[in-house]
Amino acid sequence: MSKSKLINIRIDEVLLNQFNDYCTDNNTNKSEFLINAIKQALSSNQSVNNAVNTTIDYNVNTDVKTDSKPFDIKEIETLISDIISEKLEGL
Repeated sequence: MSKSKLINIRIDEVLLNQFNDYCTDNNTNKSEFLINAIKQALSSNQSVNNAVNTTIDYNVNTDVKTDSKPFDIKEIETLISDIISEKLEGL
């Protein structure tokens, strides 16, 4: 696997608190959740708009390769925000 990189995102404080609670309740951490969400979106070869309707699978294969066009960072940030919002709406 390649060297990991740090990303920063802006998120509403209330949403962040809900996300923290969600991760604690589901025995995961924010990094693990977000990495799995990104991998799932990329491996399923869905557009950003359709990816928010996908259930997150915590057993995502880390060796998945995709030939689809890479997402840019803004698309990934939007995807992450949308996935978190959708998951927290059901709490």
